[in-house]
Amino acid sequence: MKIISMAFHSALRQDKIKHNPCIGIESLPEESIEREPFTAGEIGNLLKAAQGDWKGAILFAYYTGARLGDVANMRWRAIDLEKRLITLVPEKTKRRKKKAIAVPLHPELEKQLLKRPGVGAASLFPSVCGRESGGRYGLSAEFAAIMKRAGVHGQVVKHTENGRANRTKSFHSLRHSFNSALANAGVGRELRQVLTGHASERMNEIYTHRELEPIRNAIEAMPRVFV
Repeated sequence: MKIISMAFHSALRQDKIKHNPCIGIESLPEESIEREPFTAGEIGNLLKAAQGDWKGAILFAYYTGARLGDVANMRWRAIDLEKRLITLVPEKTKRRKKKAIAVPLHPELEKQLLKRPGVGAASLFPSVCGRESGGRYGLSAEFAAIMKRAGVHGQVVKHTENGRANRTKSFHSLRHSFNSALANAGVGRELRQVLTGHASERMNEIYTHRELEPIRNAIEAMPRVFV
C-alpha cells in the first residue's frame, strides 16, 4: 500500500494525474508478531557466537528486559555499582514522562560489565552505540547473523515488502526471556510490568516505595547463562 501511494504521489508531482487517490486511505494494520522467549540454552549459544560488545549487550537485555535501542545507547552513569542498581529510562516511554525504572544488577551482568569499566557519559557498548537498529547493516541484522551462527532460529511468520523474513525470535525475545524468568521466580504480573516499563505512572509510584530486596532476590534467581 505504501509503495502504491508513493507512485501516485510521484505522478501527481509530475502533473500526470490531477489528484492522489490514496490520500485519506488509512494504512492497513501491520500483522503483529508474537515473539517467543529464548531458552537459557539458546542464550548460552548466542553468547558463544557473539563477539565484542555483543556479549555484554545480550546479557544486559536478558537481565534487564531493555530494548535493543536502549541497550545500544546505555551509558555508565546509569550503573550504580555501590547500590548494584541500573537506572533505565526507556526511549519508547520518554515522551510520556514516565519515571525511571530501577533494576537490580545481576552478578553475571556485573562481572561482564566490569571487564571494561567506564564512568559518566561513556558508552557501555561503544561498537553498537548510536547505530540504527533497522536496515541491511543495522543492529537487528547484525544480531540475526549472531543467531544464525548460534543455530538459533525462530519461526518465519511473515515477509516484508522487500522480502525480509520476520521471525518469532529476535533481539526482542531477550525481553520476553527476562519477563518469563521473573514469572518463573514468582514475581507478580504488576511488578513485572513495572520492571519492563509497561506500568502506569501510579504503579511506578507504588514500586518507588517498595523494598528492593525481594526484587533483587528475583533478579538474582534468574538462570546464569554466561559461558
